[in-house]
Amino acid sequence: ILAMIIVTRLSCIWNEKNYLTYFSGFILLISLLLSQYAFEIRPYSMEMLAALSSLYLAYKIGDILSRPRYALIAGLWLAILLTSRYSALFSIATLAVMILARMVHRFEKKKLVNAVLFALPITVSAVLIYFFTLQYQNPTGLPPSYVVDLMFKTSSVSSILFKKEVFYTTLPFILLIIAWPILHWWPTLGFRVRLRETFRPYVKYLVFTFILNVMFIILSVWCKYPWGINSRWDISVHALFTIAWIPIILMVTDFVYQKKSIIYKSVSYIMKLIFLAFIFNTSSDIRYSSLDSTHSEFISYNKSQDS
Repeated sequence: ILAMIIVTRLSCIWNEKNYLTYFSGFILLISLLLSQYAFEIRPYSMEMLAALSSLYLAYKIGDILSRPRYALIAGLWLAILLTSRYSALFSIATLAVMILARMVHRFEKKKLVNAVLFALPITVSAVLIYFFTLQYQNPTGLPPSYVVDLMFKTSSVSSILFKKEVFYTTLPFILLIIAWPILHWWPTLGFRVRLRETFRPYVKYLVFTFILNVMFIILSVWCKYPWGINSRWDISVHALFTIAWIPIILMVTDFVYQKKSIIYKSVSYIMKLIFLAFIFNTSSDIRYSSLDSTHSEFISYNKSQDS
């Protein structure tokens, strides 16, 4: 529920005039993987919340660097979410990279103080997790054997990347990546200026998601952590790819509605109604993803109970 609220707040930053933003949080439940772990008492949904919170705070970097209380509260919030899974640290690290980039761009002593206030509780949380949990749970730092198929070092690139499930998950993000340079540098596009301004709020989301994926890919090449965007081990990345549908839907419906013709406006309303119906329909039950190993365990358990 908190993740859905975060996504809704994020969508309001993107485009508060489109009333679909107030229902955008339900987009998370169209994912089989996310809906599966949303209703289980396990740390994966909390890790997803850490990633979405970090993305939301990327849009609040100005507040973090200018308001001490905001910086401290944001740091405490992420410090709590860091206790979910240690991989949540990478989402927080992505936010830290973006904060550092802002500070380097325009350095001020006050910003440094606020950045320290933000980082302090997160650092304390990470140190405590390591000394009281991680060094005993996994002293070697090696990943478990059941994730080797999602390592670029131990598996082929084609077996990880070139799957239709991966394509479907990343499709909206790929479309946004393609649209970015076109809207910025293609001068022959007649409505380029208007769309460029509409697209501008989504750039930070693209940068954040790109940096986080680069981190996971490097770790996968290094054989330290898997990169499997349709698995529970990378649920944070999966959630970020899932919400890429929101910018596309908002831009398409807004573009159609801006047409003066009553036909175009009617089409826009119909598209919004279809989207809302789709969201509420797909979020009406709990479904286990066949792409996750837990699915087979769940099916086996049900069969054993029936017999």
